[in-house]
Amino acid sequence: LDSSDETIICVAFLKNSGLDIILNRLSDNCIFYIGTDYYITEPTAIKKLIKEKHTVYLTKKVKSTFHPKIYYFRQDKTISILTGSANLTGGGLETNFEVSVLIQTEKGSTVDRDFKSMIKAY
Repeated sequence: LDSSDETIICVAFLKNSGLDIILNRLSDNCIFYIGTDYYITEPTAIKKLIKEKHTVYLTKKVKSTFHPKIYYFRQDKTISILTGSANLTGGGLETNFEVSVLIQTEKGSTVDRDFKSMIKAY
């Protein structure tokens, strides 16, 4: 987190309890795709991201729920993608029993290109 050249976070739910854990460790101008289903995402957390000059996209999928949990970090040419069940909440990051998979690849790889293509749809 601290040394990422590029950070993209896609989560169904964002709460201050999770954001406060990582906010001071984020590099400049991270990109967030945040779900608004079920009214769980906290507007004050969104405002914090905007105040810190991060790019925020609020997503709403028609007839379905926006439900990814993807944390994408690029440092130079190394890509790390963490995906699993953890939302950006205090529970998701600290107290819940969550599971995630770490995928490591290189910038421009098929995995990197496919991920970037997928998030354009968000």
